[in-house]
Amino acid sequence: MAPCKPKHRPPQHAPSPESTTPTASRSSWSGHIELSQLHIPVKAYPAAVTPRSLICQLHSGCGRRIEHRKYCPTHGPIPATEIAKGYPYSPGELIELSAQDVDALAPPDNQTVALQRFANPEQFDIAHLSGRSFYLLPAHSAASSLYGAFVTTLQRRNVWGLGTMVLSGHRQLLAVRADADQLLLHILHWPAQRRSCPARLDPSPESVRNLLPEFTRTITAAEGPIAWETYRDDEEQRLADLVQCKVAQRAAPAPRPRRSRAGRSRTSSPSPKHTRKAA
Repeated sequence: MAPCKPKHRPPQHAPSPESTTPTASRSSWSGHIELSQLHIPVKAYPAAVTPRSLICQLHSGCGRRIEHRKYCPTHGPIPATEIAKGYPYSPGELIELSAQDVDALAPPDNQTVALQRFANPEQFDIAHLSGRSFYLLPAHSAASSLYGAFVTTLQRRNVWGLGTMVLSGHRQLLAVRADADQLLLHILHWPAQRRSCPARLDPSPESVRNLLPEFTRTITAAEGPIAWETYRDDEEQRLADLVQCKVAQRAAPAPRPRRSRAGRSRTSSPSPKHTRKAA
């Protein structure tokens, strides 16, 4: 039986604009933007989603899914009601934290995007972007005027807002910017999470000058508008093709043994030509 191999699909032609319009997300947060004495009611919608893999662990040859049970090395399996949280304060030593202890660590959540500073986009290091972004839209029609005035001001001043909010139980650093006629909120890494670039060997100025024409030609030839719809992650489709091939092979009937002219299976008895005589 031929093994199943994922198909590498060639790049497709750009589809029609109707087929490339992203699906809108549902609101995942509601609150208000706070700028000194100004408050703008808004709702947040995820600007991107993270793909979820359905691949799981199973017992090879058996096919049953692996269970990850809670296990104590001293008392064996334990129920979820006996599981607490802890902190390793020294090697091999854990201090137990109660649910009340953990709840006390959570920052107060007043559903506010608190903006404290505005600066030119050049001051925002792209390495601080955490990968989570949200559209901020007016929470209702009465907030549209405040929202529109704020977007227009950001565009005219060419600035981004820097602030904080509580999201998923944690205080987050964020940036808010105008994108066309709407607002985008980007969750940022905290400055202490930023890592510096390792030291590198500096090349000689002459060697750099000699290579500049080649790089200039290469980059110039590739310059132009970006057709984002042509950049597609085909991993999910390739996985689906692979699974369909596996299912088809499992459902196919096993081949029957070939019969000889005498009506017996060719593999039922050895051929006379290969039968050795007993000594």
